[in-house]
Amino acid sequence: MPRHGYSGHFCAISLSKALDREGIQGLAQLEWSQESAPSCSTGFDLKRAWTDLPGLVAFKSRIAGYVGYESPLAGILHKVLYLFREPFY
Repeated sequence: MPRHGYSGHFCAISLSKALDREGIQGLAQLEWSQESAPSCSTGFDLKRAWTDLPGLVAFKSRIAGYVGYESPLAGILHKVLYLFREPFY
């Protein structure tokens, strides 16, 4: 089984549902942009830098989200964070 608990069966079911929804009878009707069909067995590793953690915590916690984005401290916290990484915008 792949690292993240997804199996090829999960991917095949999702593809099957998408094909049914679009009225496509089989893979032969599809036009691929590369030589072989996409594979769900390819692993995916999400790598986060330590500077991504404050945003993750703010996303998962209402209190941290308020402190990081809505409170009077938000501006100062963002300035401190941007000392270590560039802003997205």
